[in-house]
Amino acid sequence: MCCNGNMPVGLYEAWRSIVAPEGEAARVNLLINRPSPWLDVNSWLPHQGRVELINKSARKVFVRMPRWVDRRATRCRLDGREIAPEWADRYLVVEDLKPGSVVAVEFPMVRTVEEYTLPIYRTTYRCEFRGDTLVDISPRAERPADARRWAPRHTVAV
Repeated sequence: MCCNGNMPVGLYEAWRSIVAPEGEAARVNLLINRPSPWLDVNSWLPHQGRVELINKSARKVFVRMPRWVDRRATRCRLDGREIAPEWADRYLVVEDLKPGSVVAVEFPMVRTVEEYTLPIYRTTYRCEFRGDTLVDISPRAERPADARRWAPRHTVAV
């Protein structure tokens, strides 16, 4: 039963680490929506390759870009004007931020299809991803095997 007790802590730690302070800088580790005391993250993933950071108090931001993002095709704007950000490994770096500054990052979305075979069931699953997000899987079961457990026991006429 350790998983039941530890799962909320793990989820909280992942949520807390989406944006982390580093002195006068902020590090954005996941491109998902998250308000924070340092900056707010607005993400359009997986529908669009677009992330917007609304600065509150950071002077510099490090944005961890997923491995599938093409660095050469990535565009960055600071307060509406295009800039050429620096890169530090997988992090896009934007400096000279002021309170209220808006950093907009855009990049092409990547669509991949992968197949996974579960030997125990002898089934191959076709998985479609948009970026890191699973958006479709096939084959799908007609009805879950344990659906009877969740079916209503009686019907109420309205």
